[in-house]
Amino acid sequence: MSASSEARHGRNGGSALREFRLGAAALSAYAGAAVVLDRDGAVVAANGRAVADLAGGKFGFLTSGGNTVGGYLAGAIPGKGGKNAAAMLAEPLKAYVVLHAEPLDDVAAKAQKGLRIFVRDDKPLDSIARRLESGPQIAQSPAARAEGEVTLVMMLDLETEVEMRLPGRFRVSPQIAGAIKAVAGVVDVQTV
Repeated sequence: MSASSEARHGRNGGSALREFRLGAAALSAYAGAAVVLDRDGAVVAANGRAVADLAGGKFGFLTSGGNTVGGYLAGAIPGKGGKNAAAMLAEPLKAYVVLHAEPLDDVAAKAQKGLRIFVRDDKPLDSIARRLESGPQIAQSPAARAEGEVTLVMMLDLETEVEMRLPGRFRVSPQIAGAIKAVAGVVDVQTV
């Protein structure tokens, strides 16, 4: 069995992977700013380093802004007769390439740190709990699965409120806030 076949079948431990190469080139693995900033970034980086080590390659980090610097070094900037973003929008082109764009819901989810839910009595609490436990039933990117604190505000009368922070952290997003706001008995939901 060849080294590449052994690597695919997991035989011979890490030595088969060390022998396997993509052509004659050594492997290089890089972690970008998204990995560095992610809460599990250390785990991802450690795994990337382990793969590079096993393959006899190198592991490194790309700093934030690396694409911008690389673009300038490669000359990928508007030159004589070139257009900046404003000029491209003023005189529409057939196609555009957009880099580093994020869906609006993802950006909103990152900005949200939690929810404040206002109720007058305990009737909606079971429905609120189900929505906090299940979250939205649609696929989301990791950014949209932000976790935050949830505070319940019980409005006892016109002058008295009791505010309680729920233990733990919950997925918070515009969809979850909207689902909770639609529950009968919920007076208001504020993102904080």
